[in-house]
Amino acid sequence: PTNLISKRHKKLLDYDSAQSTYEKVKDQQLKQAKQALDLSKETYELLNNQLLEELPILYEYSCQILSICLKEFIRAHLYLIQQMRTNIQIVLNQV
Repeated sequence: PTNLISKRHKKLLDYDSAQSTYEKVKDQQLKQAKQALDLSKETYELLNNQLLEELPILYEYSCQILSICLKEFIRAHLYLIQQMRTNIQIVLNQV
């Protein structure tokens, strides 16, 4: 019985050691997972905030460019129509 008691005591110490090691690994993995989560969250929030600041500016510039393009297209279209009208008048006057 003494050997069994001694052996059991050693196994209890082994079990306590294994449990302690498991808790440390578990805590370390939790800490690493938390750090990865925090880093991902911070990265997302930085990018999100950057987009929230820059997208309205981009939208305004896009609207300005579109407005300029539309005005120039209308101006070119009117010029083309005027040229066609002038050419038609010349042809009609010759007839």
